[in-house]
Parts: sequence; C-alpha cells; structure tokens
Amino acid sequence: MTMRRVEKFFDSHEGFRQFKKSLTDRLPLPMDTRFVRERALKLAEKHEPRGDRNELDFALSQLSVSVDPKRFQQTSAMTLFMAKTLFRDISQPIALRIRQKIAEFKGPKFFFVGHTSYFDYVLTNQLVQRLGLGSPVTHATGSFTKGWLSNWLHGFRALVTPKNQSPIQHRAYSWFSAALAESGETQILMARTSRYTVRSRDGVLREPYVPHGVLAAVKATGRAMIIPVSISYEAVPEDAYLTYSPFFPLLAMFPRRWPILLPLLLGVGSADKVLRGLEGVFGDANIETGEPFELANDDSLTLQRISHRAIEEIAKNKLIHPSQLVARAMPHGEWVDIKTLRQRVETEIEAISDFFKSRYRKAAPFHPIINSDIPAAITRGLKVLGRRRAVSRSVVRRAYRADKASLLRFYAYHGDRRIYPLSGRNTLTVVNAGVWGYTLALHIGMNLLKKEELSETSLILYDSREDLIEKLTVDGKHPWHFKDIALPRSVRPEADLLAAIGDTSLILMVTPSKYFHAMLIKVLELAPNGSDLVIATKGFIPETGLLPCQTAQLEMERLGKKVKISILSGANLAHEVVQGGACVTQIACEKDDTFDRLRPLLDTPKFRVVYSNDVIGTTIAAALKNVYAIGFGLLEGSKKAPENFLATYATLVTAEIRNFGLLLGAAPETFDAESQVWMADLLATCRGGRSAQFGRDLAVIEEKAGKVKPARQLLEQYRKKKVAVEGFEAARYANRIASQRGFHPPILGEIYAILHGGKQVDVDGFIEKCLDALSHKTSQSSPSAIRPRSIRY
Repeated sequence: MTMRRVEKFFDSHEGFRQFKKSLTDRLPLPMDTRFVRERALKLAEKHEPRGDRNELDFALSQLSVSVDPKRFQQTSAMTLFMAKTLFRDISQPIALRIRQKIAEFKGPKFFFVGHTSYFDYVLTNQLVQRLGLGSPVTHATGSFTKGWLSNWLHGFRALVTPKNQSPIQHRAYSWFSAALAESGETQILMARTSRYTVRSRDGVLREPYVPHGVLAAVKATGRAMIIPVSISYEAVPEDAYLTYSPFFPLLAMFPRRWPILLPLLLGVGSADKVLRGLEGVFGDANIETGEPFELANDDSLTLQRISHRAIEEIAKNKLIHPSQLVARAMPHGEWVDIKTLRQRVETEIEAISDFFKSRYRKAAPFHPIINSDIPAAITRGLKVLGRRRAVSRSVVRRAYRADKASLLRFYAYHGDRRIYPLSGRNTLTVVNAGVWGYTLALHIGMNLLKKEELSETSLILYDSREDLIEKLTVDGKHPWHFKDIALPRSVRPEADLLAAIGDTSLILMVTPSKYFHAMLIKVLELAPNGSDLVIATKGFIPETGLLPCQTAQLEMERLGKKVKISILSGANLAHEVVQGGACVTQIACEKDDTFDRLRPLLDTPKFRVVYSNDVIGTTIAAALKNVYAIGFGLLEGSKKAPENFLATYATLVTAEIRNFGLLLGAAPETFDAESQVWMADLLATCRGGRSAQFGRDLAVIEEKAGKVKPARQLLEQYRKKKVAVEGFEAARYANRIASQRGFHPPILGEIYAILHGGKQVDVDGFIEKCLDALSHKTSQSSPSAIRPRSIRY
C-alpha cells in the first residue's frame, strides 16, 4: 500500500479532518543543518582531537534533521490519530514537581525511553509537547528507518542513523548530537538493548546502551538532564513480529481482526467503518516520567551509571497490566482452571508487591483494575491474551493454557520489573561468540542468575559478526553451536566493541589465535586501565610467533596500557561443559585478587576452578596439547597403532611439553601430577577435541585418496564448516620456537612435517619417531639445563 493511498484513506474520515485542523500550530521551526554539522566538527576537534577532520567532515555530511512542513503536518496528524484510535490513554498527569524540575533546568534535555513498540515514538513526542518543550529531535534507527515504515518518519523531526556504524560514523553521530544539545534542542533516545539491537524482543528489561552523544553533549555544554520515560501497553502491537515472526507483520498486529483491514489494503473500504472497528484494539496504554536527573562533566559521568539509573526509573514506574500479570501466573504447557489461576495470580501480586517494597521502596504500579477487582482483572487479562493468541480456552475443560509459549513469555517478562543483570555495576565482557566463547557465556550467565552475590555483575557477549549477534538477539539461540540451548537473559549480545569494552572491568578473550592479534589491539585501545584481561585463546599468534600472553604484554608496552593478564585453561570440552559435565579449569595470574574475582563467576559444584601463578607454563601447555592431539588422532584414526602404544604416546608427548615449557621459563610444578592444565587437558583433547578429530579425518583421507598434501585441503573443509583447528598453525610456530633455541623434539617435528612439510602419513614411521623420543631423552641434554628466558611473557 502506498502512502498516497493511506493519506487518501485518512482524509476521507471526517473525524481525522477535524483532528488535523487542530494541529495547524504544531509546525516545527526549520533547522540550519549545515551550521549544526560545522559546530559538531569544531566540538570534536576541541574535546576529542584525532587528526581525522576530512573523514569526520564526510561522516557528518550524512547526518541531518530535515522537515518537509506539508508532509510533517499530514504524517504527524495520521500517527497521532492512529495512537488516539488504537489505544486508550490512561496516563496520569505529570507530577507538578517533575514539571517544575524539567522547566527550571537550563541545559540540554534527553528523554530516555524504554523501547517496546513503534508507537513509543508517537507517544513520547506527545509527552514532550505536553511539557511545552516544542517538537523534539527523535533519534531513529533499525527497521523503522527502512522500507515502507520509513515514510512515517516524516511525522517527526528525525535524526536517522544506521544500526551498525563504523568508528568514524559513531564519532560523527556523537558530536552531531552534542551540537544539537548545544543549540538547545530537546532529544528523544530509545533505551536500546545495544547499539546494534534496537529493542528487547523477549520483553526482558536489560541494562540499556547509552549513546555516546549524551557524554559528548555534557562535555560540550557542561551539563545535561536525563528524563526517563516508561511506556506500557496492555497489548503490544508488534508482539507476534517480535516473538515468532509471521509472514505479514501488519496483519499479525491484528490476529483476530485482520479481516477489518482487508478493505483498506484493497482500497475499497470505508474509513469510518475500518477505524471504528479498530477503536481501542490494543487496550490501555500508559506513559509515565521517572525522576529526572542531572549530569555534570566530572568523574561520575560514565555510561554505566547513566544506564543503570535510567533503567531503574523506567522499571519502577512502568505500569503492570492484567495481561502481563495473567501471563506470569499461567503455567506453561498445562491446563489451568479459573480457581487455580486466581490463586496463582494472587501469589504473583504478593511477590511483585514485596519486590517493589524491598527494591524500589514504593507500592507496585498495578493497573487500577488489579487494585480494585482481581476477578475482573483476570477476566480482562485472559481476554487480551486470547485475542493475541497467547492463550487458548477449552469450553469442555473450563480451563486455559498457553497457545503460543513464546508470546506468553513475552507478556510475562513485560510484567517482570527486575533488570537483567539484576544490578549492573561490575561488567564482564566475553569477546567472541565461537563455540568456547559461547560456552563460557552460557556457563557464566547461568551463574549470574543463580548466585545472589553475582547480582552486581553484568555479562556482555561480544562478536563482530553482526548476523550472528542478530540471531542471538532475535532467536535467543546460537545458529551454529548448541542450537537447542537458549542464551540466559543475564547475557546481552553486542556487536559494538566500544559499547562492549569501553566501560568494563573484566575482559575474557576467547578469540581464535588467527584473529587474536587484531582483536587484542582493539580491545587494549578501548579497555580502561586497571582492567583484568583473561585470555582463553590457545595456540601461537601468527603475527608475532609468540604465545597469547607474550603478545598481550608486548602490545601493552607499545600502547602504554596497564591491564592485568590472566590465563584460563583446562580440560574443558565445550559440549561437556554445556551439558553440565564435571571438569576442572585452571586460572593462572600473578595476583590473588584476580583469581578471587574470577572464581565465583565460573565455579559450580561440577565445574571447579584451581589457581596457578605460572602464566607461561599454563599458556604453553594449552598451546601444545592441540598439536600433539593431532598426532594422537592420526594414530588412532589409522587403526594401525595398538592400544599399548596409544597409552605410551601420552607419556612421550608429556615429556616434550614439559621440556618445551621449561625452555621458555615455565615453573616445573605446572607439569607435576596434580596440575590440571597439561595432562588432563591433553587427554581430554586427544579423546574428544577438534584437533584430535582433525587428525582422525586426516588419517582417513590419506588412506583413501593418497594425495600429496591432504592436510591443507582438510583444513579448508573445516573452515567452511566454521570449525577452528588451533593445533594446525600452532605446530608451525612451536617448531620454529624450538628450532631457534636448539631444541628438536622428534614427535613435534614429525607432526610439523605432516601438516606443513607435505610429508605422507606413515604410521609405522610415526610410531618409530615417537619411540625415538626415549633415546632422544637420554642422549641429548635436557632443555631444563638450557638457561630459560628472563621475561615472564
């Protein structure tokens, strides 16, 4: 349907024509966008000089707030009239104290809105204008700015920004916002779950992302005010689109009344009849302002503090509707009669009331009908959920049950005023959502929900692959790994590194060694000084030929950064950790306080954490076990190596790993019988790791195809499946480091020759090379006698 047809449809309605006439005085004043861009450029050069004037100038040229008066009048009238028709506004008048506080503040004002529906834009603009602040600048991004929906932006003074911005675009956007603030423009920001993800698709309240334009505005003007805005809907128009993505989102907004829209879509319907049939179709809507708070350009100005305070105000003032209360009380997958449902509803009311008293020191903001008539509230909630197809009714059973479970959870979460994470002051970021990074996010995320002492910790799962983050956010599950396991609501996926790292204090890097160096530099540039950097990457880094901890130390010195380096390693196969299997991991760090901080995040009755102060030894054991696991896989996959020798192989490679570690300055006790980082990890990887499986597949290919260089071809097949084989490249760098120090371990040399030298797999010859390690051990000086390197990293 074209916008021209929509406009013609509305203009044919007498009530709309009268409504539009009443809005003739609402035209906004024109804005000198060129002046704002020039001012933004000057502010950036003054407060954040980086020598990128030309690039910044070009990025600013893409930003504008332009208004076509004629289209603005028509489109804004249509959006306001639709909101007036589709919802019953039950908002209370804004408290006089809040009105005065906003009016008396002399500085830029940002309305920070808990984002649920597209109608948030309309209702918030109404609120701002009721406060006498004129027509605000509305920041818009995401699907609302694309396709047919973008036509409705003509009804706002909209600042449209891409959902995914490059660093220079993000910088331009921040200082453009600051220039708007300096010129006295009131601005509306949606409290997005991240810069990439515009709104919560499951209804969960999460610590929101605060655009850096707010900080830039404070730097430019010295102060700013945040006005939190809570909007709640009895029925969310886009609920189906957000939870189970139907084919035609417009019709899905009206699951029981879509036939009313058909005449409109076909261009043959009467506007009076259609709009009369849609009156109040989404029930009650309520908009409340929380306590405004001021920002000053001092040490208290952090994104995390702004985010936490704003979402607290949004949570405690957001109205709880009957539909949300009933959704919380409904058992999933079971029939429930009205008597039992009432008991469950009363229990929920009591629990919510207690929560508000203890957390917010106020009465819960229930819908008036809940306070006055619980049976009527239950009837109303069931009616709304039934119309939205969230619940179904059995006349025979005289009972109700969930129809669409995802939709019912959506409304249940909207009734939950807890913020996930339950507090958000100590932030942990997991970098990379590959199989091991995702496993750690699942494991730690569940701990954050279970352990009360961790309620002050928030978890961000960062990955630069925007399609992956979108899947994690929309579906709540990983598209490639552990597809049936939902991401805990304590975990926030994020595709913006600045948002993920810029305000954190604990960074867990799980990036594959191939991409580690480039990501490390970005992380160190953004990470606050004094942060903990925990490295779970295993192998050698191609750009430096060094271990991850050594590479991190070099880059820290080059960049002048001060972070505390720790290593996480152990016999931890991802699929077993996810399934709750028992295992032990080791954290190597120089200071006990880092270990004390990490341990509760990871520790469970079946996942134990032990301490080591040997960073080098822990890292080298983790790097080499993947190399030797490929050799084990070759032997086992060939089916020519006897069981006796497979057991002997483990002891022979153990000696090589130990000698290699001592050569680099590792502590001897790292390789004793009780250490969790070498023998246990080696055996687990040989039996169930990706590197061992690569060796098995390599043995099979060699036997069937007899090709000259099957290793490289097999590696390409693994890469196409998005499976990393850390041991492949680790063999190259391990062999190089050993050769440079006059150390020639025979097993490592044979594996290197097969993987990188094009040598044919000869199992009998490989076994002989392994057995030669016995004579090698007695005939050659032990590397432990070689003077170790003096540096720790």
